[in-house]
Amino acid sequence: MRWRSLAAAALSTMLAGGALAAPQTGTAVGVDPDASARGNGGARTLAVGSDVAVGETVVTDANGQVQILFEDETRLVVGPGSSLLIEKYLLRGNENTDRFAINALSGSFRFITGRSPKAAYEIKTPSATIGVRGTAFDFTVDALNLTTLVLFHGSVLLCTPGGQCVVLDSQCQVGAVDMVQSVRIRPNSRLRAQFPLIGSQEGLLADFRVAQADRCLRPSTGGTPDSLSHTGGGGSTPQPQTQTQGNAGGSITPTTVPTTNPATGNLTNVP
Repeated sequence: MRWRSLAAAALSTMLAGGALAAPQTGTAVGVDPDASARGNGGARTLAVGSDVAVGETVVTDANGQVQILFEDETRLVVGPGSSLLIEKYLLRGNENTDRFAINALSGSFRFITGRSPKAAYEIKTPSATIGVRGTAFDFTVDALNLTTLVLFHGSVLLCTPGGQCVVLDSQCQVGAVDMVQSVRIRPNSRLRAQFPLIGSQEGLLADFRVAQADRCLRPSTGGTPDSLSHTGGGGSTPQPQTQTQGNAGGSITPTTVPTTNPATGNLTNVP
């Protein structure tokens, strides 16, 4: 498709430090309609090459998708039926950021870190904060504000608003967070429907893809996940899955997909 060829050319030039003017915040290098950016000035339709600014909320419909490239080479995908607010993006003179804060309100997302220091990144959802450690992962926020994350490489710190956290540091490891608890859960093929970018990467530009991401959330075969790598860097050696809950060290081996109980707002199907 024409927009893909245009987007690929724009992305290649930006990553190579070419002649295109550098965006102050981010640039939509891949767009599947319908997608818009909504801010104080109202809503505007996003197209390939559109700038995305601090204070704007990126919104997609059921068939929409936006791939955003930031100045520090951080890559963000806003998946179908999703909404995400860009809260802060403070750029240093060396093209790294002092602060990169986003608030994922609902839907599905992919996040791949760029050149900026680990401490610069802050990702929030209605039920979680995600601390990144040089990494790539997909995550979702459902209608009941349950946040679920699948790690591809690196590590993340997944925390509740009250500060109860778990660390994810193995490839294809999965975590879930509600307002009360943050837990690791066993990768489960029934979760796959929640992660459209794992199900298919066909619409993504090369630098927004994660090699072998489709190996995550497959039916368990009793072994550890195969090694994953992103086109921009490799992953660590897979480790056996250890199920823990926060700092309590409790065993968690759910047999069903975690959900949030509407009556209590807490995770269910997690013993």
